[in-house]
Amino acid sequence: MAKSYARLRIVPTLGRLRVDIAPDDFLALIGNILIGVPVDDPWYRVTYPEAAKEIDNGTYSSAAEHYVEQGFFDGCLPFDITVDDEWYISHYAHVKKGLDLGVASSARDHFMRLGYHEGCRPAAP
Repeated sequence: MAKSYARLRIVPTLGRLRVDIAPDDFLALIGNILIGVPVDDPWYRVTYPEAAKEIDNGTYSSAAEHYVEQGFFDGCLPFDITVDDEWYISHYAHVKKGLDLGVASSARDHFMRLGYHEGCRPAAP
């Protein structure tokens, strides 16, 4: 990770700092951060069958490697997320509407298919 930090260029601009980094160095930095995320291998393989195929054919050595190299960028979750149904529905008005309209079958269903990508939290911070 020190290599990625060494390639950062920090530029003061109008009371702010702008950080310049090459795209490949940025991806390497993100990858170094993602290495610390726990990945539930069996759950990941069942949830993302295409990833399981890539792991089984040797493209990736594990679910964790797939998550770091590809899955995160594709919007995959690293493990099953617990959703506080009551909090989630009461905090996001559009979820209640979606449930009433049949867009989602439950708060968890909404979060897993839509909410995660919308930036919704599954429970109170």
